[in-house]
Amino acid sequence: MTTAVSLACSAVVAHLREENIPDLISVKKIISPDDEDITRIIELYVELFSDESLNYSSEDIIGMIQRHSHDHESKNLRVEDFVLVAKYNGAVVGFLFCHFFLQHKKAIISYYGIDKGVLEARRSAANVLLKSIRTMLCSNGRKCDYLFFEVERPGIGSSKEENVKRKARISVFKQGALAFGLKAYCLRFDYTSPRITLSAGTEETPLTLMVISFVGGLKELLPRALVIEFLRFIYLECYGDIYETSDFSYSAYQIHLREKLSEYEEILPDEIEVV
Repeated sequence: MTTAVSLACSAVVAHLREENIPDLISVKKIISPDDEDITRIIELYVELFSDESLNYSSEDIIGMIQRHSHDHESKNLRVEDFVLVAKYNGAVVGFLFCHFFLQHKKAIISYYGIDKGVLEARRSAANVLLKSIRTMLCSNGRKCDYLFFEVERPGIGSSKEENVKRKARISVFKQGALAFGLKAYCLRFDYTSPRITLSAGTEETPLTLMVISFVGGLKELLPRALVIEFLRFIYLECYGDIYETSDFSYSAYQIHLREKLSEYEEILPDEIEVV
């Protein structure tokens, strides 16, 4: 992305695969915490997501990758996590973290970023990463209905230059979806992420919630019940997957998430516009 989503998930992946793309960008799926590309993933992540009040620290990302073998049953969740890297001439030029919740048939991209200093990466790495994750979410018996993504919201409190960047990120994600024949939608309501963790200094973030439907196009107005379903999944399953049930912070964080969800249940209109 080059957009931030604040989720903690582990990097559980089944096997290593590279897909050769005609434009020389390849995509590799990371399966080991000892993979030689992890150092560059961390470096690029820190370059793109340096604000630790809104994003995970480099230590958090390393921990996420190292926890690839943890037992998801301890969280009562069935999650398949993907860490993908885009490579050009053997070098890492992009990455994408995605998390598929099998029971809910929904997935979310937590982070993806592109090395803007590499022309080929700017041209096609985002599209190639999105094509790859779309293929993975709809293969090997997987059935994914919706893929979510959060982007920093353009707003009055941001500079003109920053708002241009944020609008461009939305356009890049929409263009990436079009590259494999689907449409990415923005949900038009005042969406705010919860705190990424209960650590001191973290804060809620105004974002734009985006969704790609794999089960047909969305109407211009979505019923409130469907949007609440989306939010319940994102808040309680995606963000709620941060702490193990045995962690002393688990209960307090669940309370935080449910309070935020209750606010939306009270304020959302009967229909929510998508664009």
